[in-house]
Amino acid sequence: MSDDGVWVKVWPEYVAVNEAKISAITGSGRLTTDGDSTVIEWLDSGSVAISDEGLIPKMLVIGGAGGAGCNGGGGAGAGGYLESSNVYFAVGAATVVIGGGGSGGSSASNSGNNGTSSSVSDFFGVGGGAGAGSTGGAGTQATGFAGGSGGGASGMGVAKSGGSGTLGQGSAGGNCTTNLYNPCAGGGGAGAVGGNSIGGTVAGDGGAGISSSITGSAVTRSGGGGGGGSSGGVTPGAGGSGGGGAGQNGSTTAAAGTVNTGSGGGGGGGGGSGGAGGSGICILRLLTSNTAGMDTSGFTIVTAAMLAEQEAQRQAESELRQAEAVAAAELAEAEKAEKKAARKSKANELKESKEGDSA
Repeated sequence: MSDDGVWVKVWPEYVAVNEAKISAITGSGRLTTDGDSTVIEWLDSGSVAISDEGLIPKMLVIGGAGGAGCNGGGGAGAGGYLESSNVYFAVGAATVVIGGGGSGGSSASNSGNNGTSSSVSDFFGVGGGAGAGSTGGAGTQATGFAGGSGGGASGMGVAKSGGSGTLGQGSAGGNCTTNLYNPCAGGGGAGAVGGNSIGGTVAGDGGAGISSSITGSAVTRSGGGGGGGSSGGVTPGAGGSGGGGAGQNGSTTAAAGTVNTGSGGGGGGGGGSGGAGGSGICILRLLTSNTAGMDTSGFTIVTAAMLAEQEAQRQAESELRQAEAVAAAELAEAEKAEKKAARKSKANELKESKEGDSA
């Protein structure tokens, strides 16, 4: 290393590269200082303008997590976790994308949905894999889905495997053994594989996340969702450290992964929807001197109150989806009962008619 910066090899010789300088940012998130460094956290998509090419000392990109399965669903996989040092950026505007968390499975679609990828320029955190749903419904896959970290399996009496994780970014989802009450496996976390179901009554825990001090404080993110169970006799899985949602064993919607941590949703219980995945995040850390004069007019600073309001809105939307799913299921049962009653009435009419003819 020279006094001017970092030596990197640019064929055919080594040249010195200074730290990059940022002239403007857009989007929304948090902007803080830690000692002689500035930390930019994007909680929603935006951009970053590089005025002088060079290296960004620290970067963290986490994809949106998967949504979990329902009706005895596997926990969802965490978003892919990419933390890098001394990342080269050329002059120009780089797009910042915050991946959304996948929705949890409902009665209409047993399996959850994969999360979407986050990115800064060409650096990606892959979206997390969805948790599997129980067999017998549209959109069902008893094997966990692949992603940044893989979703957990849902066996429903049949042994199934968890989804695979992305090399260098996450872990596989847990496996589900043949069982009695369908305890399901946990989703993979950035730091550990999802837990397997145990015997016939214990669901797997979500895989652990990874701790980073890029903001100046140690924060764990990207945990997997805990597995659910289709019966109240199942002990649901705990969410993985870093924000993974806990699994459920009843008709209540399982816990969602924490917003902007890329953590997976918890697996749904019998009749209950799977938890949604947490959205991703992108963070850059560099010397404050390299942000001098940075235009932040297009960057909305997100406060704790704003985050709480967003979380309340998301919870309300989740409860509405659950209520709609329950209403749809009740309507289907009512229609089924009505058809059954009509058939019985018709049968009685025919019987009475035959008895009348006999008389």
